[in-house]
Amino acid sequence: MLFEQELTGKASWAQVFCDVAAFTPLVKEVLRRHNLPDKKVTELTPGTNAVFRAGDYVVKLYAPPESGFADGTYGLGEWQAMNAAFSVGVRIPSPVARGVIHDRYDFAYMVMEYMQGQELGDVIDQCSDQEKYYYGQKLRELFERLHQAQCPEFVGRHLGPYFIHGDMTGENILLVDGELALIDFGDALLGPLCYEMPALVIEGMRADPQVIAGFWSEDPRQLWAQVEEGLKIHEFAPQLRERLNALT
Repeated sequence: MLFEQELTGKASWAQVFCDVAAFTPLVKEVLRRHNLPDKKVTELTPGTNAVFRAGDYVVKLYAPPESGFADGTYGLGEWQAMNAAFSVGVRIPSPVARGVIHDRYDFAYMVMEYMQGQELGDVIDQCSDQEKYYYGQKLRELFERLHQAQCPEFVGRHLGPYFIHGDMTGENILLVDGELALIDFGDALLGPLCYEMPALVIEGMRADPQVIAGFWSEDPRQLWAQVEEGLKIHEFAPQLRERLNALT
């Protein structure tokens, strides 16, 4: 048995999903299966799933049903989303492999390259107004390119017609070699464009007027109207509203 912890719902998963020692045997087995170098396993910033780095690769182990967090797609939705974004020229970590380990629990997993870069939120917090405006323009380019993606076989949530990343925060947008890249497609869905706006404006842009000016050349009230529409249906609306109140 590779994973020895008992999972009995969300509380038990919350206690273990960042535990490097608990997940190292599973990560090592993934590396072995795909003939990847056996490197030290280290923690990365998690979301809902268990995410670790091993050398030049990231291994994401999806929460199994016993955790109370499983979305039912076993990672296929995120895999499809990453490939859809890549198809329209969005820079992403290259997907390497996906599969399932049948152990004490069934752990779906995905392997991707480790992408080294600066989190855009940290960059925005430290740059000049002119630079903020520039990054707002770059975000608009990324936004428009991303939403050209097509994913007709997408197995995740369907709320509307557009391909949506769903979590365009300052932590998931990286500055890599002077260009913007996107990571963590675990919240991707098909939906209305307004669904993208709350996380992008509040977390990705830090609700900063200079970044917003570079992103949105029209009346900013129109943008905030889209943010409000998005918050009506967004999965994490309470957290985003709390963050907005802290920023304004």
